[in-house]
Amino acid sequence: MLVDIAMIDHKVVVEVDGPHHYCRSDESSMRMLGNYRLKQRHLEAQGWRVVHVPFYEWDPLEPGQQRVYLTHKLELV
Repeated sequence: MLVDIAMIDHKVVVEVDGPHHYCRSDESSMRMLGNYRLKQRHLEAQGWRVVHVPFYEWDPLEPGQQRVYLTHKLELV
């Protein structure tokens, strides 16, 4: 299975999710498509923690904010 970033020692996968990973259910909400949700479930069943970085959260950030964002996301794992 292909993943964007795998931190093998920590058994963590970081998935960078672009617009093609989502569909819009209405004007304000994005829903992850089923095949990507299934991929997450398979990884979790194998003992991996999956951290998603969706484009709509990442794109508005400045470079300094991106580092803080990633640090926060990874601390939640």
